Amino acid sequence: MESAVSLLTVLVPVLYALTAANSILTFVTRGRGYRKGSLPLLGVTVGFHALLLGLKAGLTARCPIATLLEAVGMMGFALGAVFFVLELRRGSRPTGILILPLAFVLVTIATIFGREPVEVTAALKNPWFSIHSASAVIAVAALAISCVHGIFYLLLYRQIKTHRHGRLFRHLPPLTVLSRMTLLAAVIGWALLLLTILAGYTWAIESGRLADLHGDPLFLVTTAAWLLYTIGLGTRYLVGWRGRFTVYLSVCGFAFLIASLVAATLIWPAMHSVR
Repeated sequence: MESAVSLLTVLVPVLYALTAANSILTFVTRGRGYRKGSLPLLGVTVGFHALLLGLKAGLTARCPIATLLEAVGMMGFALGAVFFVLELRRGSRPTGILILPLAFVLVTIATIFGREPVEVTAALKNPWFSIHSASAVIAVAALAISCVHGIFYLLLYRQIKTHRHGRLFRHLPPLTVLSRMTLLAAVIGWALLLLTILAGYTWAIESGRLADLHGDPLFLVTTAAWLLYTIGLGTRYLVGWRGRFTVYLSVCGFAFLIASLVAATLIWPAMHSVR
């Protein structure tokens, strides 16, 4: 098993490099000669990365996400996996030009600097911690992808309104497709944030730290972000506000989430700092 982990540790960043290069070429060439192979290549990359994470979990008897570098690598995987799901739904589109190169950078950083064995506390080996942490990272990745598609939507909308049909107009999918991908990624992120909260509660109860959880800034920020997305998505489905409303919800919601997470991490101590 260790030899397989060593092999995949080298192979996975190479595959991400290929997917990143393919996403750039797909955007620049408007898909000619590159779009057809984008989805299979991304699927292979995500599949091998999932296998690597599974093997590491088997060797260490825990989810490989207990440290900052492990979380960085998991974020790279999450970006690739969520984007792959979106591509399965909407077909191969040139919107991975920002997402897949970022996934490559994150995975490469985690691979280069995260080779040393890590000892963690028993609480972080709890299965509920694995669910809590993994769902949180994938949720942030999904909301980031939603935000990226929302930004693409706003930029393309501006070009159409001003009748300045530049590169984005020629290379990006229609506004309706961007809007649907923004919404789908936001719904995935919303559902995973809910799972993060529920798993966090269960983990805190089993660890005897429920009182700490209620005062933990990261938990409070996650809950606030979930409520914000719940209100926005609920309004979207109940009232019928679509198009730019969904896009503004995605962009502003993600900006709030990231700003709050950074502030909570830098300013207030949190139970998440325990190792």
